[in-house]
Amino acid sequence: MELRRFFVKNSDFDENIVTVSGAEFVHAVKVLRYKVGYKIILSTGDGWDYMAEITDVGKDYFKAKITSKTPNKGMPTHRVTLCQASLKGGKNDFVAQKAVELGASEIVFFDSENVTEKRVQKDRLDKIALEAAKQCHRAAKPEIKVSDFSKILELSKTAPTIAAYEDEEEFSLSVALEKLRDQKEIILVVGSEGGFTKKEAEALKDAGAVLVSLGKRILRAETAAVSLLAITMYELGEMNA
Repeated sequence: MELRRFFVKNSDFDENIVTVSGAEFVHAVKVLRYKVGYKIILSTGDGWDYMAEITDVGKDYFKAKITSKTPNKGMPTHRVTLCQASLKGGKNDFVAQKAVELGASEIVFFDSENVTEKRVQKDRLDKIALEAAKQCHRAAKPEIKVSDFSKILELSKTAPTIAAYEDEEEFSLSVALEKLRDQKEIILVVGSEGGFTKKEAEALKDAGAVLVSLGKRILRAETAAVSLLAITMYELGEMNA
């Protein structure tokens, strides 16, 4: 049986004994019905997987003894931030989940000119990101942030940035990535269902972002986000065994 992963804080450790409470306690004991003797994996975000065995179950906590630790293999070696203009329906959920699976280090949802309503439920997205991190064996949950377009422009000045723009005719993604393969940090920006306005595209360009085409076919926003991130991670070597 595959060992389940639970996220804890360094402060939960007392030498080789870890006390787990809160949502992770509820998930393990109330939902999964874990008892004394069950083996689990604990993650603190420090790059290690801690193998542990449950030794005590209380009313609102359980204790586990660390038996060994191994380097986590699911953490990306590049820091890629995905900035996604907020989407309708459950599409934000989809983007957050797939971005975690593909190895994004940070996911930023933001308002843009073609977003006319508040669509981001951060608490929900945090839970989705946590479950996705467990599923794909990452040692830490990527941070979910909520921002606005002006902050994305500021962020674009801090690291090489690629923005998907359907009206771009000069640069393709492959050309842009060819120049960025040696970078350890990259920012990706994707618009909402209506894409970026010309004004926004120019602002991104002025901030240093490279506008790229994702091909001749018009993609849905969530498809563009996943495609852009997946291709970038592949080109950076993050898809290698």
